[in-house]
Amino acid sequence: MEVLFRKQLGFSQELYANYLKISKGLISLVEMGKRYLNGAASKKDSDIKIRWQEFEKKWVPMPAPPPNKEYVEKATKALEKRLRILKSKRTLLQVNQESKDNYIPDYQKANAFLQQEIDLATDLLDQKHLGIVMAVNDVKLTGKPLLKTINQDITNRLLDCEIAECEQALAKLKR
Repeated sequence: MEVLFRKQLGFSQELYANYLKISKGLISLVEMGKRYLNGAASKKDSDIKIRWQEFEKKWVPMPAPPPNKEYVEKATKALEKRLRILKSKRTLLQVNQESKDNYIPDYQKANAFLQQEIDLATDLLDQKHLGIVMAVNDVKLTGKPLLKTINQDITNRLLDCEIAECEQALAKLKR
């Protein structure tokens, strides 16, 4: 099992284990190369990777709209100020965060893929697509520590996205 694929979807070991219907400990051992997935889990793992690859071939990110040239100077100042604030918040979160994992998945793509899975699950009532939906929902219903971790991760993701958007907008304005 590739750790990178799980992280591309933005999934924790616990969430992916929940989807595969195995323990988090087994996911960890598989990712370290010390164990292998059982037949059913291996099939689910392979199936979602195949669907991801098919989705990835067709997926096209939406382009950002061009900035309005009349307000370039004002927008640049506002964006630079916002960027300083966001980077300060992100730095504080990183200092307080226990995990030092540097991989940041492509959340736009992962969210689009998961939305496709949810749509297919509801349209087709298909078990292979429904599994991912159930795994995501199960995690939402579990205890507070996991929800706190998910909330921290979502906060980090949103800050990272905002920072990236500000940096992109500033780069376009400075051209």
